[in-house]
Amino acid sequence: MCFFLATGFFFFPGVFENKAQLALVIDFSKSSEKTIESLTQNYWELYTEFRAQNPFIEIEIALIGYSRKAFNEKNNYVKIISDFKDPPEVAFEYLVHNKIGSSVAENNVGYALDIALQGLSWSNSEAVKKQIFTIGNGAINSSFSLAKKVCEKAKKRNIKVNFLYLLQKDKDKNFGFWKTLKKMSGGKLTTLVPKYLVGNGLLEAENNIARIIKENAVLNSTYAFYGDGKENYDFMNDIDSKSIALGDRVISNRVLFKASPFFQGKNANWDLVDFVNSKKNQDFNLKNLSVFGDYKNMDETQLKKSILTLASARKSSLQIINKLFQENLQINALRPKQPAFKKDFSETILSIFSEGGF
Repeated sequence: MCFFLATGFFFFPGVFENKAQLALVIDFSKSSEKTIESLTQNYWELYTEFRAQNPFIEIEIALIGYSRKAFNEKNNYVKIISDFKDPPEVAFEYLVHNKIGSSVAENNVGYALDIALQGLSWSNSEAVKKQIFTIGNGAINSSFSLAKKVCEKAKKRNIKVNFLYLLQKDKDKNFGFWKTLKKMSGGKLTTLVPKYLVGNGLLEAENNIARIIKENAVLNSTYAFYGDGKENYDFMNDIDSKSIALGDRVISNRVLFKASPFFQGKNANWDLVDFVNSKKNQDFNLKNLSVFGDYKNMDETQLKKSILTLASARKSSLQIINKLFQENLQINALRPKQPAFKKDFSETILSIFSEGGF
């Protein structure tokens, strides 16, 4: 028996009208431990805070690390940790498992910028806003010439390169290297005060945070894997667990991420609800899929009813999470504005990235 579900039954908040690409090029040497910690704590906020300001723009984030021995000499100690086309969870998982390793003495900014420009999946569309944020400090010696060339190439491709300098002392003679690159790229140069980068998160209602976190279990219960999807299902739960281990701020933003168009409707290759939704008004037969557990013994009509029940529960859960999200935005709108040097990692990045709109 074949069936179809009417378009519009499922609830997926928001529809993207365009996208923006943001590449993070980060020093992974020992001197930048606070940067890595800040990125890990702020990671899901990059998505949720961007969404709050730009609900119809999809942000794609890539992550490149440099100046760590583990990144391999043949790669000039540079590593593409995640590309724009990779799921956001790829970078987060790497950051969580990240262990401080041996650094290289040379600052490999030039090589890192070159790989960012040449190795990432940049959009060819002029309508897509594209920027690189290079974060680090110190002298740029052997790769300085290459860095300047990359800045010129990026400018021609309409990819703006920004620089965030991790300030360790008031007078830093190495600041001039970065100032030169900023002039050549046409981007921004901002100094960062390490102790403020992690931040305390948005001033959200404590009760709302608890309710958002609690709702995650309900949301997860609406996912039913099929085929080879158990690995994806387990991965979703594993990323949740890693977010929980980092505290309420991280897991609450992870849940908000999952309730957004960044995650919703993107799992049709393993989740039955998303699969059915992706078919819209097409005919299909669920019995042709490899299902598990109680679903295995159901006929087509029973399967249909079960998936409809899951979809209804997901719709309700998403409505609750997004209602709490909107309440938090109203609360945050009333908080005093932070001076620029006290902004945390995500606020610093997004305030620059959002200049001029999308």
